[in-house]
Amino acid sequence: MTFKTPHITYHDKVISTNLSLAVWVTDNYTEKKPIGGIKVKIKDEQIKAIKNPSGYYCFNDLDPGSYIVNIDSDYYFQEEVKVEVPSISDSNRKNPVVEISMKPRPSYPFPKNSTLVRGLISNGDTVATKVKIVDEIPETQADDRGEFVLYIKEAVKEKNINIQITKNQISKMVSTTTEGKPISIEEGKEIFVGVISFP
Repeated sequence: MTFKTPHITYHDKVISTNLSLAVWVTDNYTEKKPIGGIKVKIKDEQIKAIKNPSGYYCFNDLDPGSYIVNIDSDYYFQEEVKVEVPSISDSNRKNPVVEISMKPRPSYPFPKNSTLVRGLISNGDTVATKVKIVDEIPETQADDRGEFVLYIKEAVKEKNINIQITKNQISKMVSTTTEGKPISIEEGKEIFVGVISFP
């Protein structure tokens, strides 16, 4: 999508601004627009994006260079993405769109009949702890309380799975619940694997 240069008229004078960056935010679970409030800003610069009617978060008149885009929300994990803003003469400036996919937090209101695996990681700082189902996508993370939720979007027959937990190059494989049963998922059902000690 090519963006036109925004402009406003003030006392018969046309004031133009240059679109530097447009951020398109999506929900990693639904692959649609995210729910709830979304805050998009340039990290450290404290420059907030302006949301246009089409749903893009826009930054105008940024100097060329590298920036960190920070996205915060109640229902999604925080995302930080490094972007490059080219000079006005650069051909890449004609389509300055960056798409960022947001991963749901455990508090996200998943629809009924979602295929979910929930758990709780104990012992130590769980921030930035990655969690995934082995050989499956997507990877998620634990929140600051240690809670995590893994979601399977495609149809799946009942099967046993292994969960991999990783932080600071330390990994742990979990194949059973705290009750000693194999972790088994089934389409449309939610399971809780219990409290997992890590590392």
